[in-house]
Amino acid sequence: MAREDRIDVPVERAYRDRTIVVLLAELGLRGAECFRDPNDDRRDGLRWDDVDLERGRLEVFGKSREREPVGLTEGAHDALDRLARVQEPPIDDWPLFPTDHAASKYDAVEAATGDRPTPGSDIDSILRDREVAPPSITKEAGRQIMRQLTDEAGIELEGDAEYLQPHGARRALGAELYEQGHSELAQKALRHNSIETTHNAYSDIQAEDVAESIDEIRK
Repeated sequence: MAREDRIDVPVERAYRDRTIVVLLAELGLRGAECFRDPNDDRRDGLRWDDVDLERGRLEVFGKSREREPVGLTEGAHDALDRLARVQEPPIDDWPLFPTDHAASKYDAVEAATGDRPTPGSDIDSILRDREVAPPSITKEAGRQIMRQLTDEAGIELEGDAEYLQPHGARRALGAELYEQGHSELAQKALRHNSIETTHNAYSDIQAEDVAESIDEIRK
């Protein structure tokens, strides 16, 4: 719809929003694994060097505070592939979901180069030309995007919930797998076991197998 000008949304932003929804729904990622946490220096949001489309996986900084592999379902792989082609990230450290906050972009250039661009500059072009990665959107910005998408889609929710929250997608994925009798797969997909304590370590191959299993269940 954005490509055909049927909605007044920039194409890159439309693909960004679509990818956020797909990663939350298909992979059960936590908001803190997708977006930047201003109160945690190690949570700087997903970057393209976290994504390996050829192997069908990505890595997140998990609740364990360790890097955790996550296999890509077909839907997640497709969404990331499309986003990469639209976004054309100039460097591997580029965030999947860059901030729209102009001042933060100016700050990023100044921190990297020592020079602050002139106000009113094409800051996005400057970031690309100088290969300076902008900050990722924050967790709060991710929630705001979900709130806006819920409103635009005309989705009415039961109870006190005002919008589709990121963690709700994670719960829904777990519920879907448990209800179909796949409790072990649900446990692996949601990465509930500690990587440090489980003997069945969530290896790179297992991560991809989990995604493949989810795809097969849904066919």
